[in-house]
Amino acid sequence: MKGSQELSSLPISMGPIMCAEKLEDTRGKKGHVHGLRVLVADDYEPWRRCVSSLFSRNPELQIVMEVADGLEAVLKTEELQPDLVLLDLSLPKLNGVEAANRIRRSTPATKIVFITAYRDSDAIETVLRNQADGYVLKWEIARELLPAIEAVVWGGKFVSPRLTEIAS
Repeated sequence: MKGSQELSSLPISMGPIMCAEKLEDTRGKKGHVHGLRVLVADDYEPWRRCVSSLFSRNPELQIVMEVADGLEAVLKTEELQPDLVLLDLSLPKLNGVEAANRIRRSTPATKIVFITAYRDSDAIETVLRNQADGYVLKWEIARELLPAIEAVVWGGKFVSPRLTEIAS
């Protein structure tokens, strides 16, 4: 490794998806979010670590739990009552769509944002119609995660701009 740069500050490569070093703050100042408790559900541990490291640089956002499967996402959401759950679509034990259905029934106040690599129009339509408040592409999280979080916390929906034609 070059110099004394810590491993946690290096971008994490995950095939075509690269974890950014920080979230870009593209939000307007009027709707700033404070004290948000977040649960992250993804079966790929380096990706969970990436998301957690992004959040560690934003003190108003607190990761309360990381889980590796959909069933654990449901159980921990019921137990911890986070404000927001970030879900992947493809999860073991219980897929993201079914996990979102159960979370929506058991903790209706919890906001749900899918962070996924899937660009399938049927998947986007299904999750937004039934369970999700947002849909962010994994390779866009540095730019889009904060605006997505802000939108859903304030009662809106968010879809990665690259997907708006597909989702409509």
